[in-house]
Amino acid sequence: MEVISFSSGTDAGEACVRFAGTEPVFMGHFPNAPLLPGVVLIDVAVELVARALKRPLRLERLSNVKFCRAVLPEEDIRFAFTATPEDGGSERIKVSGRWFRSAEKIAELNFWAVPDETKGATL
Repeated sequence: MEVISFSSGTDAGEACVRFAGTEPVFMGHFPNAPLLPGVVLIDVAVELVARALKRPLRLERLSNVKFCRAVLPEEDIRFAFTATPEDGGSERIKVSGRWFRSAEKIAELNFWAVPDETKGATL
C-alpha cells in the first residue's frame, strides 16, 4: 500500500492510499478478477488512525461495518475518520470512518481501538 496523502488533527484525519496490483492480497482474491478484501480496509483504517494519533493501536471491536463498493488494484481511495477517546480515562478510542473513491462511498465502519502493547515503537 502506498500512502499518497495524509493529514490529521487531534480528533480527525484523512488519507489517500493506493494498493498496487502486485500486492499479494490480490493474488487469491480473486484470480483474473482481483478485488481488495474488506478485511484489508479495516486493517488499514486502524493503521491510519494509529498514525494520526502517533501511537500503536490494535482493533478491539467492530461495532458496524458496511461495504458498498469493490476496490480494484491501482485505485486511489480515501479514508476520512474521527477518533474520540472513551470517557472516564480509558485508553479506548471510538473511531467512525468512511472509505471513498472520489465522491462514491466504498465502505463505512465504526470500531473501538486500544493501545497495542506488543508494538513498542512509535509510528
